[in-house]
Parts: sequence; structure tokens; C-alpha cells
Amino acid sequence: MTAKSRKNLLLLLAAATFGLALYNNLLARRALAARPLGRFIHLRGTKLHFLEAGHGQPLLLLHGNGASAEDFTTSGIFGRAAARHRVLAFDRPGFGMSPRPAGRPWTAAAQADLIDAAVAKLGIERYMVVGHSWGAAVALEMARRHPRSVAGAVVVAGYHY
Repeated sequence: MTAKSRKNLLLLLAAATFGLALYNNLLARRALAARPLGRFIHLRGTKLHFLEAGHGQPLLLLHGNGASAEDFTTSGIFGRAAARHRVLAFDRPGFGMSPRPAGRPWTAAAQADLIDAAVAKLGIERYMVVGHSWGAAVALEMARRHPRSVAGAVVVAGYHY
């Protein structure tokens, strides 16, 4: 192989790599544009991100560790539930788009109080809550600490005792 043909091959590979990078960027932008952005609610020195859809009795969805509220949309649970309920899927502190302010413990009880306060600030007085994995511990704390607000609790693959 001559030096000129090696140079042409390298230029071709560089152009192909650049083209693939542009294409990958385009696909990433489309994927991000299609995902639900949700809303934020500010309270108690932090902000919570949540997705909301539907009408009817409020239903809160709480994800587990290593997950986010968006997992409920990709699984189809969010959309199916929104056909019959007003569904709110929260990113718990430190997950998804909800930051986790340092300097305070984020126990299941602390998260339960924060999410209940967020729901109250949204004008919801009574709701059902579904907690998956570690979100189940938060859901049970919500039912225990806020019995007047929680109409029912469902735990799925719950991380609790």
C-alpha cells in the first residue's frame, strides 16, 4: 500500500467516524425530545421532578433504587394508569431529575414527608400510592405517617420489613 492510498484510507475512516458521530447525535436528540419532561415542585430546600397525566383519583408512582419516574413511562404502566387516574410519578431525591441536597438524611420517612408535602402543595388531599422496590418503603411510610392522605398503598417487589 502506498503512502497516498494509506492517507486516503485514513481520511475515509475519519470522514465515516465523523458521519457516524453526527448521526448518533441526531438520534440522541430525537430520543431526548420524545421523552416527557415533566414538572418541578420546589419545597423544603429541594425540588422534586414529576410526570403527570390523566384525570380521576390521584395515583402516585414511586420508583426503586437505580431507577427514575421515566421507568414507569417506558414500561407502559404510566400510560395505562393515566387512562383511569390522575397519575403522578415522582423522581425520588437523588434520582432522575430530582437533586439530593446534602446535609440531611434521606430516609424513607423523610422522603414520605417530602412527597406528601409536594402532593398537598399540588392541591391533592387524598391519593393512592404504588411503591416499587425501595419506593415501597417510602409508600408504606406515607401510609403510616399520613393516613388521612393515603387512600391505599400497593407495594411491588418491596424492599421493606
